[in-house]
Amino acid sequence: MNARVVIPTWNAGPALAELLRRLRAQQPGGIVSEIVVFDSSSTDGTAELAAREGATVTRIAKSEFNHGATRARAAAGAKTEFVIFMVQDALPENEHFARRLLEPFADARVAGTYARVVARADASALVRRDVSRDPAAGGARLYKYIYNRADYDERSAFDRRVFCHFNNVASAVRRADFERLSFRPLPFGEDLDFGKRALEAGRAIVYVPDAVVEHSHASGVSGDFGRHRDDAAIEKLLFGIVKPRSFAGAFARAARLIFDDAAGSPPVFAPMLRLAQSLGRWRGGKVIFNGKY
Repeated sequence: MNARVVIPTWNAGPALAELLRRLRAQQPGGIVSEIVVFDSSSTDGTAELAAREGATVTRIAKSEFNHGATRARAAAGAKTEFVIFMVQDALPENEHFARRLLEPFADARVAGTYARVVARADASALVRRDVSRDPAAGGARLYKYIYNRADYDERSAFDRRVFCHFNNVASAVRRADFERLSFRPLPFGEDLDFGKRALEAGRAIVYVPDAVVEHSHASGVSGDFGRHRDDAAIEKLLFGIVKPRSFAGAFARAARLIFDDAAGSPPVFAPMLRLAQSLGRWRGGKVIFNGKY
């Protein structure tokens, strides 16, 4: 059982060294047989750092980067049984991460697995709350398989979106399945798209809560707007979900989130961030998807 690890990077900074060291320390030895970094013309020495730490580095122009196509290119030609995809700022919790992520592949029906994500220790209360609500944060293992296609088709769009969840913060795919399904050249949401297509092709996806990575983004008005816009755009493309449908609906959604935050434990008050997130979702629902935003 062995894997190529694929990591797209851009100005990852010195923290990337810790990720690469933790990957090399995975047990049993050899389970991570190679680490491939595709760097989008970093200006902070990321590519050089990755090479010093033993990764195979390919440099591409920043304009060439595409969430789906770049990852597919980095996985191409792998001779390993599996490919693990990670982001540059996710840290495996311990040296058993890779083994646990790959264990479900003993079931020949499994095409992909994804890890549990917990917030970084320095994350704000708001970020920690949002990460804990994500479909990749629960403590129960999920084995996802479409046993009855008619029942699946009758589910609500929201239920199908949750069921198909797959997360490239830290995921693994069976190489044979990936050669057939791969990632499509999407600017965002290539992981959710893969999960949906794999399940609808009769394959299984497993959420592995005991394979844990630390990962979270600091909140900011611009960044939160963009992430929620992108989430909404891919949900519209794949499932037809458009919510909120109006500008006024975005404000109503923000108000509900602000109220929930204030009533939570600990209470949080971040009205501008919640408004940015809700407006981002409204804007994403208006995207006409043609391969680019």
